[in-house]
Amino acid sequence: MDFCCGEPDGQYYGWNSSFWGADGVATSYAGWYRGSNICGIMLNGIYTTHVVSTTWPGEFGAVAAERVKGQLMRLSYLQERSATRHHSQ
Repeated sequence: MDFCCGEPDGQYYGWNSSFWGADGVATSYAGWYRGSNICGIMLNGIYTTHVVSTTWPGEFGAVAAERVKGQLMRLSYLQERSATRHHSQ
């Protein structure tokens, strides 16, 4: 997930990316910053590790998308859509 808003000389940028391995272990990289022309630049984030439980009898999936919807007081605002699904065995 990425989020960016503001004028080029005073932007807010946040992100959270996870990369899952076939072994059920994920590494996430996330951060939130304010600055000039920083949208898309992932610097000095925090790394975390996640492990899938081997005793959980189900599957989970999620997807999200966003787009710039318009502007209010010179700041862009986004519209986000998301969906999640859970299947128990």
